[in-house]
Amino acid sequence: MLIDHSPMRMRISNEKNDLHIKALVLQFGFVKGVVFKVQTDGSRIQAREFRFRSHTFAALHRRSGNSGHTIRCGFAATMLRLLFLFFSLTMLSWVSWASGQVTASAATYSCASELFLGDVVSASQKGLALDDMTAANCSNQLLQTWPHTGFHYDPATKVKSIRIFKPWAHEWPEEHRAEAWKSLVIYIRNNNVKVLLGTSIGCNEDMDRKTWEWAKELLQMMGPEHLMGLAIGNELEMFHIFTKELNVDAKCLKKLWEGDYAWSWFKKVVSEFDAMGYASTPITSIFGGLALGGNTSFFYDTPEARVNTFLSKAVSEYKMRYVFTFNFYPYFDPHLDMDNHTEDQCSGSLAYSLCWEPNCNLPETTAVARKKMTNLTGNPDWPMWLGEVGWSSRYTESLLSDMKKCKDFSSAEVFQTF
Repeated sequence: MLIDHSPMRMRISNEKNDLHIKALVLQFGFVKGVVFKVQTDGSRIQAREFRFRSHTFAALHRRSGNSGHTIRCGFAATMLRLLFLFFSLTMLSWVSWASGQVTASAATYSCASELFLGDVVSASQKGLALDDMTAANCSNQLLQTWPHTGFHYDPATKVKSIRIFKPWAHEWPEEHRAEAWKSLVIYIRNNNVKVLLGTSIGCNEDMDRKTWEWAKELLQMMGPEHLMGLAIGNELEMFHIFTKELNVDAKCLKKLWEGDYAWSWFKKVVSEFDAMGYASTPITSIFGGLALGGNTSFFYDTPEARVNTFLSKAVSEYKMRYVFTFNFYPYFDPHLDMDNHTEDQCSGSLAYSLCWEPNCNLPETTAVARKKMTNLTGNPDWPMWLGEVGWSSRYTESLLSDMKKCKDFSSAEVFQTF
């Protein structure tokens, strides 16, 4: 690569259609270099503009008639004065236009695409769930902005909260934990993110204890200012359905509910949590759509899953500090039907599941949960969170309803629509 280091002009050779362009920025009065990666088709460079806040500070052009490309950095005089006035301009991202990817530090990773879905409504009340693959292998690549929300010069919507299902898992490499947590905490602190942190309730108390010890360690690293709440247990009512997948047997179920282990472990964790100085922080246990099952005015309550009993104890013990939290997925709704007189068409169920009006799937399900909460507590304003909402990006064998026969239901187009 050949670069002419004149102050406002750089000459770059084009090698293998992969250009690295060194733009000049001013930081504390000194010239420093920031590298951008630009993919070209060999015949032209797309005219692009970078923007810092609301100011355009560089544009790329191609000059024909020679063997290389000429890059002009068109800094306006007013921009230069502003740069000197504020003393610094720091560029933190590495940009790849061709793939739309942005790779950077744990605090600044984001991505870009040609798709624009609009701004996130009430972004301060929404967040992203941290999947196991990312948590274990690439926590330095968490998104700082919502995908597909930035358009041209409008900034993308910032992610303000995340849900961490568990601090670490026993099957994940222990030697990776310290570095993964370091990246995670950098992301949380530098982006001022709030966290709903989870810890387990299962069939093995030793494993639950180890997970909780990990959670306490991660809590100390994060700091209380970044904690939205503590979630103890996830979808316990599903244990008796996915016995094979969750390695659950009849002995475990009896211990959880008849032996009252679910409730006693919940109380033990809360007691230790409070002793750490978090006595005013919201607590919850997260349940899925099955918790609304049954034809009663209250929550699901069978020998295999004493949801209503558990929630009654939580409300009585912790009052409004306890937050009701549910995972609702229209994708997994067992009550969806095929179109009349068809065996593999589901346009009606899709329309009902993909809309967001009060009479649509997710709003109606949430309204049912609110009604059952009110029946249990006597308070229509009791706090409630949705722990997960989403759609499968492809067909999954855990789809048990008739919708598994409908190809469109698990298509990429429907996923994008949702």
